Amino acid sequence: SEDVSDFVIVDHVRPPIAFALSPQLPNLLPKLIDNMSVGNRSRSERAVTEQHPSDQMHRVLRALWRYIGQPVSAILEGLGFRRGSRIWLCPMGRLSSFPLHAAGPYASDNEATEPVFGDLFTISYTYTLSALIECRRKRDTAPPARGVPQRDAEILVVSQSSQLSMV
Repeated sequence: SEDVSDFVIVDHVRPPIAFALSPQLPNLLPKLIDNMSVGNRSRSERAVTEQHPSDQMHRVLRALWRYIGQPVSAILEGLGFRRGSRIWLCPMGRLSSFPLHAAGPYASDNEATEPVFGDLFTISYTYTLSALIECRRKRDTAPPARGVPQRDAEILVVSQSSQLSMV
């Protein structure tokens, strides 16, 4: 079976919506992992690449922006999610290795030229949907805290799976 990368939006007003990310993403992820690991090597090991660790990381963050952050942000905004909305990422497989919240359009000088994914939305992570659902169930059955506004749940699941229908 062929790996695919999809994200699923689950919120309080509509049934889950799945969107396909770039078909290039499954083949790109191992290369991005290698780029991240170059940044963790010693100076002598890095001499082969002649790149500073932050250059490598920003290359990874630019790719994550192009293939995940930017398309996901555009779809969320198109669905009416406001900037600053809290979203929960549930990365699966290789995607759990990446700092998706830091994905952004970094320039060659390693400065973000526009807001990064984590500037557009308030991003939290969960590593299982069942943990998030259980936490929210407990929150919803607890008495409301005084002076704390109640908010609707907004969930974003980003996954890489060859069997998304089984997730």
